[in-house]
Formats: sequence, C-alpha cells, structure tokens
Amino acid sequence: LVMLNSTRTELAPTTFACIITVEALLSIITLLCIPLVSEAVYNAGVIHRNFRIQVRLVSVVILLCISSRFVLLYYQLFDLPLEDNDIVLVIADIVRDSSFGYICGLPVENYELTFSVYIPYNINVSHGVNSTADTIFVFFTRYERQTPDTMIVIFLIELSNVVPSVANSTGWLFGYFSL
Repeated sequence: LVMLNSTRTELAPTTFACIITVEALLSIITLLCIPLVSEAVYNAGVIHRNFRIQVRLVSVVILLCISSRFVLLYYQLFDLPLEDNDIVLVIADIVRDSSFGYICGLPVENYELTFSVYIPYNINVSHGVNSTADTIFVFFTRYERQTPDTMIVIFLIELSNVVPSVANSTGWLFGYFSL
C-alpha cells in the first residue's frame, strides 16, 4: 500500500480512517491466525514433513510482512516524516516488498520441488538457471529420507527464493531498477 502522510489523508479523513482501521483489523486477525494455522499444519502427520516445514517458513515470512506493515502504519498514524535515510522505514519497506516477491516466487519453488526430481535440467523463469532443481536432484536421497540433512536442502531452496526477492526489493527501493 502507498505510504501517506497527513496532508493527503486530510482530503478525506473519514475514508482514510476506515481504510486504516480495516487494514489494522485484518493485520491483527492475520497475526493471530497465522501461528495457529502454521501449528495445525505442522502437527498434521499425514502431510509430508518437508511441506510442513515450508508452510512454517512461509508463515514466518507472512508474519514479518505484517509486522513491517505495522511499522509503516505507525509512521502514517503519528505523521512521522517519511525520509529516505530513516533506517527503520527502509528496513520495513524492504521486508514488506521482499515478502511480496517471496510469496510470488512460491509457485515456482513448489514446481521445482515437485518436478525437479524427474526433470533435472528444466528452465526456471524467475531465477534463470534452475539451481534449486539441480540441488534437489543431486541431494534427492537425502531430501526424501526426511533426515536432518533435509534441512540443508530446504535451506538452499528457501535461499533461492529469498535472496532474489530481497535483491529485487532493495534494487527498486534504492532506484537501481527503473521502468
């Protein structure tokens, strides 16, 4: 959402108050529900362990996104200056934007988890070369045994999604990319 200060919200105070209230309520509901859903999925024994771990990691990313949104709401509500050199604001922006990039990259990541075992050299549109598929193909026996070594593979898969999304959001925020 767009960061606004009081000069813009004074044009329609009731409308902006309703929007901010709805956003705050939805964010609070999300903050309360995500840990419960994450715990329920993690404790479900019929779901593959690796998928349960990934759901838990996605839950952490969503919680970070919502928390960063609260920081931005705090700046809006208390009319704090929105300056480019404010480190808290910059970090909140990067976390919020990179979490959106992370969520958008999940379908590609899940595709890699599903099909990379059978097609080890497929092309990944989001990352160029499909390093995740190659990683799973090389470590397939460790990945499917659900041993502690699996965490290394899941960590590499998550890094292949987190690093490009953080780099992308940082690049757009600091103006390295433009349309």
